[in-house]
Amino acid sequence: MGVLTTLLMFVASLDAQVFALPQPTMTLDPPLKIILPGEEFLLTCHFPLTRCNVDFYRNYTDPISSFVEVSHVATFQNREDRKSIGHNSYMCKYQKFFDNNKTWEYSRLSEPTEIIITDVIPKPTISLEPASGAVTVGGEVQINCTSSYPSHIARLYKNNSRIPILTKNVSDSDQTVTFTIEDLETLDSGEYSCSFAKTLQGTEYTSSQSDTVKLNVTYDISKPTIHMEPAFGAISVGGRVQITCNSSSPSIASHLYKKYVNKPFDIHNNSGSEWSVTFNMQDLVPAESGKFCCSFMKMANEEVYETLCSNFVNIVVTAELPKPTISVVPASGVVTVGDSVQINCSSKYPCQTSHLNKKYGKTPVATRQVSDSEVSVTYKMRDLEPKESGLYACHCLATVKGAVYKSPPSDFMEINITDILPTARISVHPPSGVVNRGNTIRLTCSGSILSSGGWYYLHQVGEQSLSRSVAGFVQFTSFHVLTRAGTWKYKCQYARNVNETKHYSPTSEPVLVTVRDRNGASNVYFSPLYLFGFVLLGSLIILLTE
Repeated sequence: MGVLTTLLMFVASLDAQVFALPQPTMTLDPPLKIILPGEEFLLTCHFPLTRCNVDFYRNYTDPISSFVEVSHVATFQNREDRKSIGHNSYMCKYQKFFDNNKTWEYSRLSEPTEIIITDVIPKPTISLEPASGAVTVGGEVQINCTSSYPSHIARLYKNNSRIPILTKNVSDSDQTVTFTIEDLETLDSGEYSCSFAKTLQGTEYTSSQSDTVKLNVTYDISKPTIHMEPAFGAISVGGRVQITCNSSSPSIASHLYKKYVNKPFDIHNNSGSEWSVTFNMQDLVPAESGKFCCSFMKMANEEVYETLCSNFVNIVVTAELPKPTISVVPASGVVTVGDSVQINCSSKYPCQTSHLNKKYGKTPVATRQVSDSEVSVTYKMRDLEPKESGLYACHCLATVKGAVYKSPPSDFMEINITDILPTARISVHPPSGVVNRGNTIRLTCSGSILSSGGWYYLHQVGEQSLSRSVAGFVQFTSFHVLTRAGTWKYKCQYARNVNETKHYSPTSEPVLVTVRDRNGASNVYFSPLYLFGFVLLGSLIILLTE
């Protein structure tokens, strides 16, 4: 009660005093709000004049230091003991003597600087990385402790124990300390807290322990993810499937299981740093159809454990090989008698035997044995005849893991063989078709004779015919003709030799040839039938004029 009365009287006296000088300001170094007993701190009074006397006060009335004849600033290094524990206010004022009027002028007190003198360091805060506190065996965790007061020592505790499990020295500039715990085991699970401490003049001052954070160390038995290519899982016998499994952490091995079978279907040993594994299942047969899942083998602190199995993917292997594809050259499938076609049959799976079948035929038209490296077979059909027109398809056979499987037939491809050959063409030399008697005329017949050869024919209309056989691809031949005077008409045609059978082309358009006498006249030879017609026409004209 007496202290309060004194403080009120002091404030009242200040109000009654007239202050002619500007109010000073005060700063604190270090700029803390909390100071430990015995800890030094600097109080600095700032004012705008020179040669002043400065006084420092605690709690307004308690003078703690004075300076004489200082200019602009006065700095006081202070240290408090346990007697000052609690809230304290620090301020300063200054005064100056003016020679001109032989008087002292005074300033008011600075605004107070509030400091708490305490023997307990403030309670720190704590956090975890990862924030969830859930870590797998073999992993690591970082525990961060932060103090609002510079301290020299940080301590980490487990399960509210008073004995720290880790201690770190701290520099004055660090307010956050990180404790890293590696190679975690399940025994490391628990609640963690931290505290800070500082020693001054042989006395250690400590904070209370922080709140706790919870660490949960478990085995990483979480389900892997799984996906499959092809995604729908339905394939033909001999086909291939890729199953890829992804783990949440590195593993030393991966197991592929078939549902209801305890023993792994396949095992993949990993390098220890792999997070993903792909199982390649090749040459599958129907007996290998089923549902599959995968798991990972992991090691932590020299202990091996297995994760849960992933979700299941379903593989269905049909009993047929993939359906082959078929194509024909020429693409139209239309050729003339004696021509050839090329039929290509391709399969996605290497077959040992390939058959070419005609629709409604009971036996294959052709069969090919195929090497393991081939997935395509070419059938060459030569010297075709119209009876071979029809729809064709192919299928193949293959042995997969000791059993023989057959593909479904390919789509049908139509082949049409026509016996209408391209029309023959005839040309004459000289191009005018006119020569003098005694000179030869060259008549050239062009056609489409194939590799099996054939014949060319030259017809003198109403007269004789000439023929010539040719071997191989002969596309034309020339006939040299020597005939009597007159005008004559010539045509030609050709025939192909197909399987010892002649197939004739349509005859060409006619050409006219004129052979003149030496005097320039062309004595045309008239046949008896021509003369009879001429006489009949003359008689008819006479009757009509009577």
